Amino acid sequence: MQFKERHIYKQPPSKEELEKMAAVLGHPKAMVAVRGKIFKESGLDLEADSPEKILCALAAQPRLLKRPLLYNEKGALAGFSENEYKEFFKK
Repeated sequence: MQFKERHIYKQPPSKEELEKMAAVLGHPKAMVAVRGKIFKESGLDLEADSPEKILCALAAQPRLLKRPLLYNEKGALAGFSENEYKEFFKK
């Protein structure tokens, strides 16, 4: 499987890229790293805020993104789960 590695702080994903990933993952909140200081300071409320607001926040502050973030035409993953990675790379 070919891949392209990208440093998300130096080359952050565009809002359009994030929208595509969110569509595959089901909601943009699936991409948010909720344990970090940046999230706690962001003021985001993942239950109350609209998907649009969450996407805008992720596009503006890539440190809010779970890492690693994988995306291809067959699927997407945010964060690390060994079982999910095994399934993802079987595709």
